[in-house]
Amino acid sequence: MFLVELFKNTGFVPVEYGEIRKMVVNLRVRYKGELDYKSIRALSDTLGVDGILVGTVEHYSDGIDTSSPPEVAVSARLINARKNRIIWSDSLQIKGDDFLIAFDWGRIRSVDNVAYKVVSKLIQKMEKAKWQ
Repeated sequence: MFLVELFKNTGFVPVEYGEIRKMVVNLRVRYKGELDYKSIRALSDTLGVDGILVGTVEHYSDGIDTSSPPEVAVSARLINARKNRIIWSDSLQIKGDDFLIAFDWGRIRSVDNVAYKVVSKLIQKMEKAKWQ
């Protein structure tokens, strides 16, 4: 979902997921904690990118229980791979009823649509990151 939104945004030129996956396998990165600055630099040099976006899905609930709306929480960081610095970081949590106006108008019933809203808002915020 992040990748699709990044491709839509003219401020970013993302690398295809398959290329990233291939490099992660070649570097023998098995767990998210193993992605250190040395690995990030190797990814950056090989793929020809300036930044690396990493993130975590903190919460993903489809609200199967009728009394709770779908809910998604995501944390993301944009790393300047050339300078080994985190240049942007944010977290966002949205529930399907956060946009409720009246009488169920504005309620988001699909967890996928809630996730899309989270990703879109995070990318809008990330556009303002300063590359120093």
